[in-house]
Amino acid sequence: MKTTPRTKYLFTALSILIILLAGVIYIGPSILIKKRLSKLEVGNYLIIVGNAHASLINQSITLKNVEVKEKSNKQEIRIHKISLIGLNIPSILKRQNIIVDKIKIESPEILMRKGSEEASEEVNKKETTKTQLPTFQVNQFIVEKGSFLLQDNLPANDSLLWLKFDAALTDIHLGNDTARSIQDNLSINDVQIDIKNLNQYLDGRNYQVSIDKCSFRKLQQQMEIKNTKIIPLVSKYEIGRQNGSQTTWYNASAEKILISGIELEHFIALDTITIQSILFDKINFEAFKDKRLPFPVKPDTKLFADLLLAPPIPYNCDSIIIRNSNIHYSERAEESQKSGFIDFNDLNAEILCLTNRSEFYDESPTMHAEVKIMNNAKLKVDFKFPAPAEDVQTRVTGQVWPMPFHHLNSIVEPSTGVHIESGEIKRLMFDFSYSDNISTGNLILDYENLKIKVFDRSTKRNKDIKSLLANTLIVHEKNKPEQKHYRSGKIYFERDKKKSFVNYWWKSVFSGIKSVVVN
Repeated sequence: MKTTPRTKYLFTALSILIILLAGVIYIGPSILIKKRLSKLEVGNYLIIVGNAHASLINQSITLKNVEVKEKSNKQEIRIHKISLIGLNIPSILKRQNIIVDKIKIESPEILMRKGSEEASEEVNKKETTKTQLPTFQVNQFIVEKGSFLLQDNLPANDSLLWLKFDAALTDIHLGNDTARSIQDNLSINDVQIDIKNLNQYLDGRNYQVSIDKCSFRKLQQQMEIKNTKIIPLVSKYEIGRQNGSQTTWYNASAEKILISGIELEHFIALDTITIQSILFDKINFEAFKDKRLPFPVKPDTKLFADLLLAPPIPYNCDSIIIRNSNIHYSERAEESQKSGFIDFNDLNAEILCLTNRSEFYDESPTMHAEVKIMNNAKLKVDFKFPAPAEDVQTRVTGQVWPMPFHHLNSIVEPSTGVHIESGEIKRLMFDFSYSDNISTGNLILDYENLKIKVFDRSTKRNKDIKSLLANTLIVHEKNKPEQKHYRSGKIYFERDKKKSFVNYWWKSVFSGIKSVVVN
């Protein structure tokens, strides 16, 4: 099963440290005392130790100014100081079990270059499969003031990812066939990792991800991420000009992300990712699209249920919760002088029963969301998605609380050249189902006193005749249950597969609104 690049880099770094420590201790204190540890090779790595001191009385080894270099120059570690305390010397001399009470690594600087994980895999295949080390036991493994840097391929050496970290691991047991499969031989009682000031470039350096702090606790099965930001490094218009087509520009932040119920053993083995819940608190998401540019040539987009099946690793997540969040969407339509926008405020949502494997299926995935439109009317919507291998349509039900029509002018005017002068929605309810191709359903829309004005988007001049014709012949002024010719809406929309699933949802509802409002 294919692993993700970040996971590969993590396992590579762990492999280097384990090979270094196991190799050093395996050489034995007698060689350290003779200062033969100044330069040695372990597998595909060259280890250089600036200063080494061993104490048989205290059963300890101290290494200073340690350098670990991979022969292809894609990986490098510099360590200020390594302290191994409480060594079981007899076991080491017998070349059987290596037992260390405490290992402390101070100020390690880990450098990797893009592609280093592939190099490590080749080394494991070609050179290290024959290596067998003694069993390895450490009661405490501490890393202080560490730094990690991922660079682009040579010769540019541009930084792609950088962070600071501290770590504390307890009761580590490593089997004696680690070269073949670390995850099958490694057991750890507790893992505590604190990452600070993580930064990473995305999308060809158009965006930068920034995380203030990330803390993982194995025994609590919990990871907490604070102040995550996706920062655009180009303007909202430049992103489309670069690609020569309509491209979504975005700016996002989340005050807190809390992941609970993480089963680390399955994650390390990469067989199953099991998570109880993911909480996103106080997301602020802004998106923009310049629709004056050509529509991009691209493959069909996936529906939401298909995206749940997309991850290559089997996963099971009980719930994703979004709280206290806001979305701002804007677009620049053709012939418009400014961007139109719509705001969704105070978003609270819950997505349940997410999985991409039928064996984990208990119930169909569902989503419930409540949000304010333009910080005014409340929208409530419920989705029921098909489970893996289930051949049924997605069902969507929802309603909008009363609101004045004119709150939609910020998005309607620039996009259509229509200004809503008056009118109020009294009731809006919808119920539809959709497949990969078509959505069908029913809609109820009660409203009154709807008046519009048509204008030229380029000159802003009113088109009085068109406005009169629109209000007289095209747009129904009202639709109330007590009137004689009450109109029930019909939802029918053929999906444009090049556009997003959000577009599909909105156009489905809009088709029902048009069937009521437009003559």
